[in-house]
Amino acid sequence: MVTAISPERQGALISYIRETFNMSDTVTAARSEMWRRVEERYRAFINVAETHRLSGNVQYPFDESIVIPYSFALVQAIVSYWFTLFTAQSPLKQVQDAQGGNYRGADLMELLIAHYDRLNDANNLLYGALLDACKYGFGGGKTLWDERWETRPQRVMRPVSLLGMNLGMAEETRKRTVKTFDGPLTTLFDPWLMAFDPRVPLSDFQRGNFVGETLFTSWYNLKEHEQPHGPYEDVDKIPRWGYKDAIAVARQTSRLQVLGLPNYFDAWTTERDRGFVLLEQLWARLVPSDLDLGPGTRPELWLLTLANRSQLIQAEPADLPHNKFPYFAIESSPDMHSMMNPGTMELLMPLQDLLDWMFNSHAENVRKALNDMFVVDAEKIYMSDLLSPAPMKVIRMRPEFYGTDVRTAVQQLQVTDVTKSHLADVQVVFDLMQRSSSALDALMGVPSSRRRTATEAGGTFQLAANRLKVTAQLISSMGLSKWGQQQAALIQAYMTAPQMVQIIGPRKSDQYRGVAEGTVIQVSPEDIGPDHRSPEIRPIPGGRRGYRDPGLPRGHPRRVELPRPRRVDAARSGSHGRHVGEGAGRSVQDPGDRGPVRSRENLRARATGVGHPGRGGTQENPPGPVPRASQGDARRGGDARCRPRRPRPARERRRRGRRRSRRECSRPSAAWLRTRTSRCSVRFSANVSGQRASTGSTNCSAPRTRD
Repeated sequence: MVTAISPERQGALISYIRETFNMSDTVTAARSEMWRRVEERYRAFINVAETHRLSGNVQYPFDESIVIPYSFALVQAIVSYWFTLFTAQSPLKQVQDAQGGNYRGADLMELLIAHYDRLNDANNLLYGALLDACKYGFGGGKTLWDERWETRPQRVMRPVSLLGMNLGMAEETRKRTVKTFDGPLTTLFDPWLMAFDPRVPLSDFQRGNFVGETLFTSWYNLKEHEQPHGPYEDVDKIPRWGYKDAIAVARQTSRLQVLGLPNYFDAWTTERDRGFVLLEQLWARLVPSDLDLGPGTRPELWLLTLANRSQLIQAEPADLPHNKFPYFAIESSPDMHSMMNPGTMELLMPLQDLLDWMFNSHAENVRKALNDMFVVDAEKIYMSDLLSPAPMKVIRMRPEFYGTDVRTAVQQLQVTDVTKSHLADVQVVFDLMQRSSSALDALMGVPSSRRRTATEAGGTFQLAANRLKVTAQLISSMGLSKWGQQQAALIQAYMTAPQMVQIIGPRKSDQYRGVAEGTVIQVSPEDIGPDHRSPEIRPIPGGRRGYRDPGLPRGHPRRVELPRPRRVDAARSGSHGRHVGEGAGRSVQDPGDRGPVRSRENLRARATGVGHPGRGGTQENPPGPVPRASQGDARRGGDARCRPRRPRPARERRRRGRRRSRRECSRPSAAWLRTRTSRCSVRFSANVSGQRASTGSTNCSAPRTRD
């Protein structure tokens, strides 16, 4: 395609590519200075020439300075928590059929994606994307279909003959080209070298007109993928670049300085070595007729590649089945209206600088105090004795000053430690950084300094983890699910040969449900349905509460939710409780009652179960038998399924006087709750008309449910 373009049109395409990258560079250049500072804080690198961006003072004015890597520890704790959440479920990407019925096809697609994830080291890619998001605000990767071929030696047997006579077989080594990979390949992009359309938010970059990426690759790699073996053309025309030429256009100058990477642009072995090439790949939606690329008048997705900013080596329509940019991006603090958002390291950087200054200033003050500065009257003492470094030092007075006050000759200069409170203030800064990042001590594996109950510590950790879980859900829906959708679309479009995959995780279809994990099965292109989509990745498997209908297949989206339990409490009134009062003016109410019971006869009827309207009987017609109880519960008139609470000491009962006790039912199983109701017994004591009623028991029917 490039060779068919005239030099004039190639110049117009080169100008279009450069103008597009320059548009994005306006935003990236504004962020590059802050990213440089973030990179230095993350690596604990001290730039002695750095100045404060507001005051202009030197950032590290002390003779010896250190960077406390506390923000590094917080970022590592957050990334580790997110990584653990996502990798806790197996496989990482859950797939469901778009129509909701092809469970077998969804299972096979899910296993295929998990198979290619293992080949691509998806865990490393996930960790790198999460770390970039915490450092620079965003991270992600690119997914394309790739084929890899390797030449391998192969031993074969060939017949050996002489003058037509067969002499046997001989072993021979031949070279054979074999395909080692054929599937979706995901690579991690560098946030420093990305060029997104600045006119749309990063969270919705697919609505933009272009996405660009700067790459550094070997000239020999380009030559290996030159047509007809690859997409590149005119590789031999690429001009040779040196380090100064490349560094003038690269946005990783600070990274090279901080990390101390070698100068690989000038590291040539011979004069014929072509070195490395700077590639600028631009995925753009354009109208082909506007740039003389074809007769098309509708917007199309094209891929343009520029080498060393002067040679066009690729210009072709992007043959992608999903017709979208082949990138996915995640953010650590997403704002749906902002082009770029700060990362966790950038938000913590002001507190990190304050922390470093407090610690370094205190160390500098202590260092000055250790120098032993003295005020000396040289006429009264021998200075040679004072300056002698020998131990057991004796400083002699001059004879004419014998008997005078020694303190008037030598006195140590008093140095006041004005930074002694800095170490206490450092702990305050620690707390502020933890609260800002949600990385508490428990998340970092550090025990808390203050004593807390298990419930309080667990509740605090859960609240902090909820903040990180919200961000994890946004990361899942923003980028990781898009990653899975791109892989599924590429597999459906370009997979031609059967693949052998392993069964991992629970399966939804009847054919693979119950198959032992690790079993190898074959998946052919015909087994993959026409439309599968990767839903939002749930960070916590089984995070939602509920009971699955046993009649539905595993993985079915429908769930059966049971109502929340209602506690039977003696202090509550209504249809599911009773109110026990003390005194003549109080009332006793039962779920079966038709109204409050105020008379002594009704109270006695409640205690004996005879003549009580709520029990279904009268004095002449006693109620029917109650469920059989144990011997201990029968004496109390209770149910066998109820357990009494531990009685309080007699001293406490005497001190509190009239009181009531309560018995609660143990929580039964869910199957029993669907068909039965529980009965509870409540013992009570009431004072009616100044007299204590006999203590008895009353049974009540209270339906109990559970989640």
